[in-house]
Amino acid sequence: GRWPLWLLGLAFVVLGGAPAHAWEIRDTLAAEKESLLRNPAYDILVVTVLAVEAADATNGNPPRVELRVEEVLRGEDRGPAVMVTWQAAVFHEDVKDSEGITEAWKARPLAGPEVTAKLIVFSIGPAEAAGVQAWSVYRFSPQNRAMVLEHAATERSGRIQIPVFFLLLALPVVIVILFVRTSSAKISPRAQRRLRQAVSALAVLTLGLYVFYESGISAYSNIRVDLIVVWPAVGTALVVGVLSLFRFRFRPKASSPPGTASSGVLAILGKSLAWGLGTALAASAAGFLAPVILGGSGSEQALLTAAIVGPRGLIIGMFLALLFQIRRALSLPIWSKTAYGLILLLLLFPFFGSVLSVSSFVFSMSTAEISGTEQRR
Repeated sequence: GRWPLWLLGLAFVVLGGAPAHAWEIRDTLAAEKESLLRNPAYDILVVTVLAVEAADATNGNPPRVELRVEEVLRGEDRGPAVMVTWQAAVFHEDVKDSEGITEAWKARPLAGPEVTAKLIVFSIGPAEAAGVQAWSVYRFSPQNRAMVLEHAATERSGRIQIPVFFLLLALPVVIVILFVRTSSAKISPRAQRRLRQAVSALAVLTLGLYVFYESGISAYSNIRVDLIVVWPAVGTALVVGVLSLFRFRFRPKASSPPGTASSGVLAILGKSLAWGLGTALAASAAGFLAPVILGGSGSEQALLTAAIVGPRGLIIGMFLALLFQIRRALSLPIWSKTAYGLILLLLLFPFFGSVLSVSSFVFSMSTAEISGTEQRR
């Protein structure tokens, strides 16, 4: 559904930024000055005003406007006619922390549009409770319509994105199954070679699908819980594809002598810890340098980023190192395999939590950078 986008759009209204003034219908739409063009939470409609209920209307009691929808430039079809609320913007000075929106803002008069006017409007919310943003209304003209069609950011329909999402999760499973099959002694070398080629091709396809999937999601969709499963799935596909390309064979090593079982477990843990520490150091360095290089932030922001991503890099590195040593663990005695499995299971949820935490932090930083750029404009 589009509820997350609607909520983001409403948050943009509350936090956005120009001084309050009488909302006039604008004649010319300038793409560089209209931030709502870049926010796909808002539908963009060409409408004709049929009726206005604006007696004693204020910001707190806004006008109700009946519109005939002439054309949908962005968003879903809402039918030939809709009733909308003509909404004023809420800015920082209109909100008190303890009281919410001020009474002065609620009592401020708010006029509706002229009947019969043909306009381009930005609408948000479901059809039965839609609102039109009174501060971004433009008179219809072929030039304004062309500007919208050229510059309006969109998000791909869920009818396309959802199947692609599940395909991104299914392909790595198929890749792993085929990869394990390449080590079977029951198939010929020629069949093994073809399976390895198929695994590598599917890994490339997975990467291409991920790029396509991300291209359909705008920068305003910063609530990306889908990445909890998408990134590990794509990463698994790429790693297995590389292993297949280099003819890595998924076969357990010869059983270790009984006296070396303990040392085998310790060696696996030691190697995983070393990889975890290396990942933590690399993540901390990247986290420290990225805000400075990309956003020009100070040392405090850089240290905060490093402190957040560093410990999570340790968990991510250890989990992946343990996972990639599964072939070695299969050769250990049953109690050692059990210990290995328990450790892997204990790190499973911290691993996903770390991936989510890092990705959420990165997206929040990128969103903050976008907001800061808009405010500077």
